[in-house]
Amino acid sequence: MQSEDDIKKLSDIELGRILWDYNTLQIPIKPSDIIIILGSNYIRVADYGAFLFNQGLAPLVVVSGGVAHSNDLLATGWNKPEAEVFLERLLELKVPRSSILVEREAQNTGQNIANTMAILDSLHITISSGILVQKPFMQRRAIATAEKLWPEVKWHVTSPDISYENFVSEFGEQNVLNILTGDTWRVIEYPKLGFQTKQEMPHSIKLALSEMIARGYRKHLPNNAYFL
Repeated sequence: MQSEDDIKKLSDIELGRILWDYNTLQIPIKPSDIIIILGSNYIRVADYGAFLFNQGLAPLVVVSGGVAHSNDLLATGWNKPEAEVFLERLLELKVPRSSILVEREAQNTGQNIANTMAILDSLHITISSGILVQKPFMQRRAIATAEKLWPEVKWHVTSPDISYENFVSEFGEQNVLNILTGDTWRVIEYPKLGFQTKQEMPHSIKLALSEMIARGYRKHLPNNAYFL
């Protein structure tokens, strides 16, 4: 286990790697009743969801996401809901329209799950297992949210196969480090609000998070965020 002194000696990018590894889970996926592709600014999530469907991992796909981000680090630059953009990509990748449900209103992960539940309920569709598809560093929060709001379902979570280094190269070091800091902070705080299941967090992860906040990576944190 790394000490506080060890943590302070690490570069920003090394600290980010610690947070990335914590939030990126290694959960084997199995054939399930549904694939839920969570909207974001990362189109490869839709690509990977289409791949899973075409591999026969589930007979039904939900794309979920509204116009959630426009002036922050998660801005998409799209003039339409995330779900619409993802739907177009799934159709390009030969996923049949009849196998896709579209949820266009969600503003966050909790609404992705809650709104999908409502759609399936309205269609009298019951599921017992599901695969969540999201960006790598969102895996822990995604499954923690689903397990909290929809605990009767057995959840798996997965992401496109991209390394930390390549993700940083694609989206920019400052953006990624700020987002990793904000998302890891939410892993601690959101269970207190009833948004997610509580997650075990090793002390070394808390030290890395605290150091990132101290170094000024606060752009993906609420204005009133604190950390003990």
